Amino acid sequence: MQTHKQQLIFGRHPVLQALENNQVDKILILKDSRGPIIDEIKAEAKKTLVPVKLITEEVLQKILFKQRIQHEVQHQGILAWTALITYYQIEDVLPQIYENAEIPLILILDGITDVGNLGAIARSAWCMGAHALVVPHNHSAQINADAVKSSAGAILQINVCRTFSLRRAVEYLKYNGIKIFASHVESGIPAGLLNLREPSAIILGSEGEGVSKELLDKADQQIKIPMKQDFDSLNVSVSAGILLYEAYKQRNRI
Repeated sequence: MQTHKQQLIFGRHPVLQALENNQVDKILILKDSRGPIIDEIKAEAKKTLVPVKLITEEVLQKILFKQRIQHEVQHQGILAWTALITYYQIEDVLPQIYENAEIPLILILDGITDVGNLGAIARSAWCMGAHALVVPHNHSAQINADAVKSSAGAILQINVCRTFSLRRAVEYLKYNGIKIFASHVESGIPAGLLNLREPSAIILGSEGEGVSKELLDKADQQIKIPMKQDFDSLNVSVSAGILLYEAYKQRNRI
């Protein structure tokens, strides 16, 4: 996993160069910005799955002020945040797992917006031998310094795959022999009764909404963690740790 120092960059050519080097997390463009380089940046961002947001001059100046950057800076109507990590695509990571003669174990994070939870999940995933996290561009916690800290650095070690459509990612995984398990506290089958030794992906949803109905319908099986007390649910990062340990235990015959 390549790591970088996150920073704000501005100017059309610097942003385009960083984008071509796969070092951009997100791009902000003034609504009225025009020109061939702007068009090239938008096209490259679409190809590499980097989100682009159109903003007003007022918003742009507020960002510059917050970052203590002089207002006279030649931003040329565009700003970009560089990424702390290099994001991957699951279509590139999965074949490599198979080539290494390993049994894939992947986590799909649906609506995990809390940075602390994301970091804790990444820590458990790395420790328990998961190969990748799949996260959406939108409605996902940002991988920033707080995420790195809460993961104890593990998020810099594990593959993070970013996608515009979790549904399509699930369909791709299923097509390539991955069994899809969706965490569901009400109707899932206890994790210990399921075979997690086979190529597996576990979908985890936010504590408020859970896994979306669209992904629940795509799953091969719903999975749950039995609890002694009749309580609402576990914290999502705790659930992730328990399910990952169950997979580790089964795979290592513990």
